[in-house]
Amino acid sequence: MARKCFYSFYYDEDNWRVSTVKNIGAIEGQALVSANEFEEIKRKGDKAVADWIAGNMVGRSTVIVLIGANTASRKWVRHEIKYAFDNGKALVGIHVHRLLDRNGDASAKAPIHSAHLRSVPTKSP
Repeated sequence: MARKCFYSFYYDEDNWRVSTVKNIGAIEGQALVSANEFEEIKRKGDKAVADWIAGNMVGRSTVIVLIGANTASRKWVRHEIKYAFDNGKALVGIHVHRLLDRNGDASAKAPIHSAHLRSVPTKSP
């Protein structure tokens, strides 16, 4: 049975790779927002982005973080991870560096170390 998932990723670098994962068909996720649509949401401010994230996570049981070379540095990816954690959603990370982009290029594997984990605020006990 397919799980309803929310994809968290760095759009500018990894949107092609995310489309590849999504097209496998093993998971059902939110419709991917276009760069233009997300820019319009961002122009409305941080609250609009946070509200968009919250609205798109409704009914999703899992957040899949598609990890590219620079994903850990993205403000909204960190927000999505925290939101998922705070709302009891499962979190799964998938490295996508070997998937090819629209130009047929792979990317560097993202380093994962304790500094990345510390950069994601956690809910107080």
